[in-house]
Amino acid sequence: MAAPEAPVTTIFCAQLPADMTEREFFNMFQMADGFEEASLKQSGTGNLMGFARFSTSAQAELVVGWLNGRTVDPATGLTIVCDMARNNLHVRGGPRAKRPLEESALSQPLAKVPRTPAALVIRDVRDRPPPQTYRVPVQEPVRMAGPSRCDTLHVSGFEANTTERDLQEFARCFDGFKEMRLIDTPFKRFALMQFNNDSYAEQALGSMSNYPLNGTSLIVAFSKSPLGVPKHRPRDVREVAF
Repeated sequence: MAAPEAPVTTIFCAQLPADMTEREFFNMFQMADGFEEASLKQSGTGNLMGFARFSTSAQAELVVGWLNGRTVDPATGLTIVCDMARNNLHVRGGPRAKRPLEESALSQPLAKVPRTPAALVIRDVRDRPPPQTYRVPVQEPVRMAGPSRCDTLHVSGFEANTTERDLQEFARCFDGFKEMRLIDTPFKRFALMQFNNDSYAEQALGSMSNYPLNGTSLIVAFSKSPLGVPKHRPRDVREVAF
């Protein structure tokens, strides 16, 4: 009685890049579940053909479904054609994946990498859930200590994505607005808004305080360092005048 024919567990790959090496082809399947061996051959027309063998037919068919039609060369848009082979791949010396990797695919020894489940190997990155975003609670507005009256307001509490243009357009809504400087350091970020006189600044302070600019409440007080008054400022402070 003839022995039952062994199931085909080898896949066939065509339309491979002409400069692909056997090591590159081997590494395409290195992390696939059940991978045993791979080999590149050249057809009579000079085109490359590849064969890869797996432990079971189910594992081979899973890789065919994942690999067929995928782009292997972004520069040329070349897509790989993959299907089950007619016969199993046979290589002298037994499965290469069972021998030390440096003897088969690489010239330098590498640490052994654990197998990845097939379900993870074929999962497309587009199936991953979007990253979660977190909002830091807004602190309660606290009035900053400073002179009782001056022509410059110290404005803080706005979100990090608030731009200089956003602040400039906001300040122009108040009567007597003169100029603004954005102080941006690795430790703090605030704006100094100067008005024509302290009366205009006081009016703006009453309207700006706790104003929800871009979703957060502004913290506003008279500035300790009015614009135009010389005073030592810390280094590494970037100022933008409008």
